[in-house]
Amino acid sequence: MKTNKGTFIFQIALALYMATTIFDLSMFGYMNLFSLVSKGLRYFAYLLLIWKLIDDGCYEPRQLLKYGAGILVSLISYRFTGEKLLVFTVLFLMAITNVYFSDVLKVSLWTNGICVFSIIAACKVQLIPERFEAVRQRRSLGFIFSSIGSNFWLYFVLIYIAYRKEKLTAVEGVVLEGITYYFLVMTNTKSAFAIATAALLMAYLLKLWRGRQRGKRLFAFLIRHITFIGTISFCLLAFLWDKVQFVTTTMDCLLSNRIRLTYEAIQTYGLRLFGQPIEWVGGILGYSTEGKTYNYVDSSYMQIMLSYGIVIILILIIAYSLIGREIVKAHAWYLGLAMLFGAIHSTFDPQFLLFQYNIFLLTIGYLLTATKAERRRYLLGWKGEELKNGY
Repeated sequence: MKTNKGTFIFQIALALYMATTIFDLSMFGYMNLFSLVSKGLRYFAYLLLIWKLIDDGCYEPRQLLKYGAGILVSLISYRFTGEKLLVFTVLFLMAITNVYFSDVLKVSLWTNGICVFSIIAACKVQLIPERFEAVRQRRSLGFIFSSIGSNFWLYFVLIYIAYRKEKLTAVEGVVLEGITYYFLVMTNTKSAFAIATAALLMAYLLKLWRGRQRGKRLFAFLIRHITFIGTISFCLLAFLWDKVQFVTTTMDCLLSNRIRLTYEAIQTYGLRLFGQPIEWVGGILGYSTEGKTYNYVDSSYMQIMLSYGIVIILILIIAYSLIGREIVKAHAWYLGLAMLFGAIHSTFDPQFLLFQYNIFLLTIGYLLTATKAERRRYLLGWKGEELKNGY
């Protein structure tokens, strides 16, 4: 398929954004000149997106209303939180509406893979230092925290599954699992290993399943509602933390104190409609924690609810449910599988709103299209008779 001008501009902007944010999470990010160049390239990516939006030309009133609503929500969020992330995310969501998602997956695969393994290679030749945690026997592989490389690899696996779909071969699966195991040995990030392995196994089960009725309803339900389930589940665990001994001890221990930290954050900051500025204090290398208390909430959904507010988390839950409905109706099971496991991972880790990891967040942009036909065309690759006949 020939790449048009708008798609090419979007791909360049996405590659620049992903590459700079990935390298910023490595030891390269602590180099002053590199950090300055990286920030400049990111703003250049934003300018490219604005150029694309202008160059795309005429928009239907319905689409302009959707764009306006997205911009308004992001600006209100910025007013209450001081965070620019949602503003720039909405810019990407607006620009993706007429770009085939398969092209987005391809760019994210290449960018993720090249950047991650370039950082690891730079670490191995001692171009950048490596952090080693003796207690947990974890290596950072050139990143500022041990789990970052593994989490990037997890999303590489999920994107690969969504891109290759039923063409995924046994050899590819073995190679992917072998590299996944390497990250486990080096970084001891068990959650990323477990989810990547489970996703690969499920991808091969899908080949055998072939859309049979058994298990279809449950699978479809999870694809549509996993973000709601993850959010409600962690809210319930946090509510029960000081009330049920099993949650206080056993569950919290299994989840590495995630429930306790979420409970304490809710008690400290409370929940607001449009969020609030919160300084999350974690264990990132080079981050000064002197005189500060560790308060980091790992669950994406709970962190979004605390930082960005109840309105934003509800918008994300509804948007993911609507995209999930499109996926289920179209029987795009491999894309659904990848998004499902990414959303499960986000229940316990903070990558959901960061599309340098979770590229599937950008599928929300297809809800901003003027018509359902355009949404199905660009998100699912439908054309011709498929669009004419609908589902």
